[in-house]
Amino acid sequence: MIKEFENKKIKITIDSNETIVVKYGTTVSEIISLLDRNKEEILAAKVNNSIRNIDYELCNNSNISFVTKDSSEGFRIYIRTVKFLLYMALQRLYPSLEIEVCNKIDGTIYFICKNNEFTNDMAVELLKEMRTIVKNNSIFKRKVINYEEAKALFSSNKGSIDETTIKMSTYVTVYISEDIYGLTDGVLAPSAGCTKDFNIKKFRKGFCLIVPINGKEEMVKESPLYSVFEERTDFLDIIKVRSVSELNIKVIDGSIKDVIRVCEADHNKRFAELLEDIQKKGRKKIFLIAGPSASGKTTFAQKLCINLRIIGYSPRMISMDNYFKERKDTPLRPDGEYDFETIEAIDLKLFEGDMKKLFQGKKIEMPEFNFITGTREYHGDYMKLSENDVLVIEGIHALNPSLLKDIEDSYKYKIYIAPMTTLNIDDFSKVSTSDTRILRRILRDYNTRGHEVEKTLSMWSNLMVGETTWIYPYIKNANYIFNSSYVYEIGALRTFVEPLLLKVDESSEYFSEIRRLYHFIQKFLPIETSEIPENSIIREFIGNSSFER
Repeated sequence: MIKEFENKKIKITIDSNETIVVKYGTTVSEIISLLDRNKEEILAAKVNNSIRNIDYELCNNSNISFVTKDSSEGFRIYIRTVKFLLYMALQRLYPSLEIEVCNKIDGTIYFICKNNEFTNDMAVELLKEMRTIVKNNSIFKRKVINYEEAKALFSSNKGSIDETTIKMSTYVTVYISEDIYGLTDGVLAPSAGCTKDFNIKKFRKGFCLIVPINGKEEMVKESPLYSVFEERTDFLDIIKVRSVSELNIKVIDGSIKDVIRVCEADHNKRFAELLEDIQKKGRKKIFLIAGPSASGKTTFAQKLCINLRIIGYSPRMISMDNYFKERKDTPLRPDGEYDFETIEAIDLKLFEGDMKKLFQGKKIEMPEFNFITGTREYHGDYMKLSENDVLVIEGIHALNPSLLKDIEDSYKYKIYIAPMTTLNIDDFSKVSTSDTRILRRILRDYNTRGHEVEKTLSMWSNLMVGETTWIYPYIKNANYIFNSSYVYEIGALRTFVEPLLLKVDESSEYFSEIRRLYHFIQKFLPIETSEIPENSIIREFIGNSSFER
């Protein structure tokens, strides 16, 4: 402690309603003890809107709230800590086992084994060792060391370090527990005793780590998304870009242009596969495209229209976004905020009525929703279907079976689209699909809806709840799943989204999330975007797309 601050007092405000005065350098952990809170429930603290470990020393007047598993930030810390437990157990039991995270679906994280068969007995032993670590309540100590010390530390068999990722760092943050050293992508819980709910089960070529959501453990099952993730992993093997560090090397050596071209060619190949499947299914009247926010539905739908012409269709496109109810009629959530995710936010009466008229051969005037004013507008855009016309309808609710019930399913072709990322950060972490989508959404909202970053983040948690209710249950009904991710896209998005994140003041209630996203994109070298074609889905978010929104 700096000597002149030894007797300094600081004021700490807890949860905006309780104030205490403590000595300079008091830790968050000591504050928790003073307040007689249950330490096992507290995973971290938000200090002046930044997430901190509970051993963080307070040096200024501060506002504090405690982070538990119930919050989105807390659940992220919880999963990160359980993965560190897994890392510890693997180092002790199977140090030569080469594993790699494959993907995360809901609360289940799938791992593949690259050099050995993973057995049911191994799953039992791994879970037992993790439970032992929890029972011992092993402490996780955070330590900041210089890069040279990190290289020496990880030269042993007790951990691994990706020198390409951190070689430009003066200092490296590591976590130490008992005899194990490891890197993590953010704050850990203070000890293993904070993480008691998890399970390990054998799955395919490896195993899965199950973390119950809201106290409920999901059954391990064959998700249609798992195969898509596996296919994407195979593609990354082909282009030799499995990790963020390998992507950065491509930027450094100038070969990123080739990566961009190959990724775009891969999208074109999957469009060809989609067309082949459509032809196998017989003649269709309606193509329905659904996916979570910022999946690229709009550009995909327009590209699909072009491709459908190749096989003899005459497509007419409709965006369900234009059928939103006007803001004054939008349903409200229990907290009084607008609920844009429910299907009731769509003017179903108008939508169904217009679709019925179209199939009766009548002419309708198409609405256009103004997201800035929150009103539906008409600009003389009329549509009437000719005999060979088909509809291409895109929107988050497009796969909902309550839509267009009067039209036989045999006339419908259903497509689910989402960016399902498989790029490794390390063996235990992948680039989050959710983070990819929120970066896309930040740019889109800013450019087309006039929203600042904080506005987008204020809607995000409810948006994800809505997706769980209104989108994901219907993935199984899709005829085709299209992965709209690009291995290079975070580097391309960084150039545009970084200034928007930096605009936000640290007094913002969303500052901890903004700081997390900012540090996330720093892992990626910026990618110059002139090589990205104008018809790329990513252009929907970074601009200069050849398609209209």
